[in-house]
This record gives sequence, C-alpha cells and structure tokens, in this order.
Amino acid sequence: MNKKEIPEELKERLEEFHVEIPQIPLKKNKLDQLADWICKPVKSPLEFLSIHEKSTIKLGLYPLFAIFILLLPTMFLI
Repeated sequence: MNKKEIPEELKERLEEFHVEIPQIPLKKNKLDQLADWICKPVKSPLEFLSIHEKSTIKLGLYPLFAIFILLLPTMFLI
C-alpha cells in the first residue's frame, strides 16, 4: 500500500459524510478595501528609538546633539 493510497474502509466512511462548502467571494468590495487601508497597522515613526543594545546611549546623546545644534548659531554671534 502506497502512502497516497486510501484504504477502502476509510473511503467508505468518508463517503458517508456530506459537507456543503459556502461560496466565499474572492474580491472585496470598495468599502471593505477602504476600511482595511484605514485600519491597517503602520510602522512606528519612533522605531529608531526602540530599545536595542545601544538605545541608552542614543537616549543620552540625542539631547546633547540637539542642544549643540541649537547653540551653534549663538556661538557664531558672540
């Protein structure tokens, strides 16, 4: 007996059952497509700050860089 071969007793048992399969539309209507587009998950804009190995370094250095950049124009005015 092959692996793909089904024994006769099992075939008879399977033929006893009758299952109705409902028709499922393959194409969504426009309103469902719009709802899916609106509700789909989006990528986080702050993902670059997510917790990784070096995130504590980033969280400590980003404010320092921001302060330095904001102070650059005042350094040239003095």
